[in-house]
Amino acid sequence: MPWNEQIRRISVSECLSRRPRPRFARGDGDLSLPKPVRSATLAAKPPVSGESRINKGCLSVLRNARVFIIMASMKKLTQMLLQQVGWQVEHLGFKIIPASQSFQREFPDGAQSLHLAFIRHKSDFDVTADIAIRFNALQEALSEGSPKPSEVRDAFSFGAELGNICEGRQKRWTVTSEADIPPVSRQILQTFMDVGLPYLERFSDKQTALNALSGDNKEAWLHMPLHNHRANLAIGLAYLLGNKEEFQRIAAHKLEFLIARKDTNPQKFIDFKEKLENRFQNY
Repeated sequence: MPWNEQIRRISVSECLSRRPRPRFARGDGDLSLPKPVRSATLAAKPPVSGESRINKGCLSVLRNARVFIIMASMKKLTQMLLQQVGWQVEHLGFKIIPASQSFQREFPDGAQSLHLAFIRHKSDFDVTADIAIRFNALQEALSEGSPKPSEVRDAFSFGAELGNICEGRQKRWTVTSEADIPPVSRQILQTFMDVGLPYLERFSDKQTALNALSGDNKEAWLHMPLHNHRANLAIGLAYLLGNKEEFQRIAAHKLEFLIARKDTNPQKFIDFKEKLENRFQNY
C-alpha cells in the first residue's frame, strides 16, 4: 500500500475512534479547570444613575397617588357632612351654601349663618362650627369707599365660634371615616340648637348687638376680636338706631381706646366716624 494511503487510513481511523470533546471544560484531563476561589463573595451591581432616578420617580408617583386618594376621600367626607347638617337645619329655614361651607337664612334686617370649618390632617379632619349675623344697612355703610364694596356688603358683621360661646374655648369634632358622619352631624346640630340658635335670635336685634359691641372687654372680643372693626360696628349700629348722644359717647370712648392701644391705626375709624357725623347733621 502506498505510504500516502496508509497515512490517510490512519488519520480517518483516529478521527472515528476519538471521543467528542464537550462544549465546556471538564476535570478529567480534557482541559484544566480554574482553581476555586476561597470565600468568594459576589457583590451586588450598583444601580446606574438612570435606574436610581427611575426608582425615585416611581416612589414619588406612588406617594402623590396616595396623597391624592386621601384628599379625595376627605373631600367626599366633608361634602357628606355638609349635606347631612344641611338636611337637619333645613326645617329651620337655613339653606346650604356649598361654596362657603355654610347654611344661611334671612331675617328682616339681614341674614344669619351657621358655618363649618375643616382642619385637615393626614388621615382625618376636625370640624368647628361658628355662627354670624349680617345687618344689611350696616354693611352697606361700611362698604362705601371700600376698594371692594361688594365683598364688604356680602360679609357678615360679627359672630362667634360655638365652643367659645359655651365653653370659652374652641370645640372640635373629629371625622375619620363615613361611620363618623351621622354622630358628628347630630352633635353639631345639638350644639347649634343649644348655643348657636339662641345667639342668633338674641343678637339679631340692633340694640342688643350694639350693647355687646360697644365695650372693649373680653366679652366684646368674643363677638369681634378686631378692635378697629368692632369700633366701626358699634358706631355704625348707633347711627342706624338714630341715637346721636349714644353715637357720640361710644365714638369718643372707642377713639380713646384705639389710641391708647398703640397697636392699631385709628384713621379708618376716624374717617368712618366723621362720615356718620355729617349724616347726623343732615337728619
